[in-house]
Amino acid sequence: MQQQALSIVNDDLNLKREIQLLSSTGIRNGLSRERISTWLKQFAKGPEYSLALFILRHLIYRTTGQIESALAQALRKMALTIAQNETDRERLHWREILQGAANLKVYFGPPAHEHTRPGKSGELITRMLKQEFKINGAQISYPDSVTTLQEHERYLLVDDGVFTGDQLEGMLQQGLSALTRNPGKVGIVVAIAHEFAISRFQKSFPDIPIFFGEKMTAEDSFSSQASTWINENRWPHEISPVDVYQSIVSAKGNFKEKQPLGFGSLGLMVAYEHGVPDDSLQLLWDESETWKPLFDR
Repeated sequence: MQQQALSIVNDDLNLKREIQLLSSTGIRNGLSRERISTWLKQFAKGPEYSLALFILRHLIYRTTGQIESALAQALRKMALTIAQNETDRERLHWREILQGAANLKVYFGPPAHEHTRPGKSGELITRMLKQEFKINGAQISYPDSVTTLQEHERYLLVDDGVFTGDQLEGMLQQGLSALTRNPGKVGIVVAIAHEFAISRFQKSFPDIPIFFGEKMTAEDSFSSQASTWINENRWPHEISPVDVYQSIVSAKGNFKEKQPLGFGSLGLMVAYEHGVPDDSLQLLWDESETWKPLFDR
């Protein structure tokens, strides 16, 4: 028993060192040690604390710079796809194509209605297009302002990520049907896309492709990672990580909405320097009288 307890302590210490290394090297720039410490204090010593450390260790955290890099990859793929001939694709930089050098007029917009202010992600991506990517003449247009696109016009919905695709699909179906009536002229460009959303849009909107810089799969989910931890003998407790997690949500979370594995139950462990999607684990982003999240929404 004493040997097992010592093993658990050593495992936790090793995880702590890995987490501290990730923070000190800038990989998790913007996620302070103070914030991490405050979040960790809510977990009891034992299985709960081990679980918290495992989540922190395998958290997919993307800084603003990483989002910019992934979005640039997605924009490049999109630009080379919409260029009308091989000559344009070979002689022009992707930024030039987006600026109209390939005889195209490209409109960009956040996944929001004209009278609804986009969230942090919409504002961030819009600023990136203008300032970081320096796409001169990039015209930001809300999707509900689109009617009919001419032969030389293209419209791109741009965001940091799409995971379940539920909100975006709802927008396309309910109030933005004009986008679906312009086959081959509309696309979705995101830094990160989950395979669930990609498959969903391929079925629902086969004429609206998704361009992404980074792809996530079911293997990135909490349940998949939990199975890996157990199978590789990295989980030092008899009770499973999933059961520990569910018990914490029930006993300590006391959240208004029951979304323990996040919206759509994808069970993601993903966050950005500028925020966190509600597709991630509820303990990472939701707040109650008895729980403080690791990230603000």
